[in-house]
Amino acid sequence: MKEIGAARRGIAAQWATMTCGVDFRRWRSPTRAPLHLSIALVLLIVVAGCAGEPSVDERYMSALEDSGLSEVFVGEAKALDNASELCNAINSGEQAQGSEADKIGVEYYCHEYADAFEVLRVVDVSGSFTLFDAGDYGGLSDGASCEGEGGYGDINRSTAVVLLDTNGAQLARTTLGNGQVAGFSCVFEFTLSDVSEGVDNDSYLLSVGNRGEMEYSFLDLWLFGPDLSMGG
Repeated sequence: MKEIGAARRGIAAQWATMTCGVDFRRWRSPTRAPLHLSIALVLLIVVAGCAGEPSVDERYMSALEDSGLSEVFVGEAKALDNASELCNAINSGEQAQGSEADKIGVEYYCHEYADAFEVLRVVDVSGSFTLFDAGDYGGLSDGASCEGEGGYGDINRSTAVVLLDTNGAQLARTTLGNGQVAGFSCVFEFTLSDVSEGVDNDSYLLSVGNRGEMEYSFLDLWLFGPDLSMGG
């Protein structure tokens, strides 16, 4: 009978440990206490101990908020999904790297990778695209609005500027925006937001409309920015 009672108390303690995250298996009730009272006492401790203990999800969301990164995700569900997917990817052999928000997820859901996790830089990339044509822009005042003419008619404020990796995945996108006359040229300035380092082979492909692609490293984009030109 003592063995049965001990076994039942052990099951209750194991359940309590799994439920609350606190090891109740080392807890010992008074040996003379009735079995039902021992189990009830375990359950009472669980209720009292867990009532004020935030869950892993709650602690993760609180850490994001404390770090000012809660707005990175559109709602709690997205944040939880991201952490789960990231840990699954790392478990499957992908590199332990990502954003500051990603690292917080790793710390809470697959903490064994936290020390090796590499936080990737995320930057806004500013660049320019210049059309040279003395015939079209030479008679205009500097700062006047301009766009491509004739054979460059596809270059205008709505022309797409797209950054890709070598697999063709889109990393960032914007448009040229308004062009402004500068001497004998028309200059378009643009910004690509939230460009992250860490793509395969550190190779970033930038295209402006259908005018081909230029390859850059992350440091080239970050420190110098793309400076494209056409015409003569």
